[in-house]
Amino acid sequence: MYEGNKAMECPLCHAAVAFDGFVLTKALAGQVSAKRELRLAALWARNQSQCLADYLQTNEGRAFAAFWSQTEVETADQQAAGQG
Repeated sequence: MYEGNKAMECPLCHAAVAFDGFVLTKALAGQVSAKRELRLAALWARNQSQCLADYLQTNEGRAFAAFWSQTEVETADQQAAGQG
């Protein structure tokens, strides 16, 4: 995504966006779109000394809450805790 080769869904507008290192733009039609990785999000949250479920309720995390169900988040949090 960093070099503009892939796109990712914007958590605010849900459009596919690309980043070329300087500018965030709407992705081109047909551009490959990367998926947000739930497992990595849960591990990241754990590294921030919280669980993903709690982070998704913060002002910063609220925009990402629609990407996964509560059950999926709970499972990912449990798996992340098991890796710590």
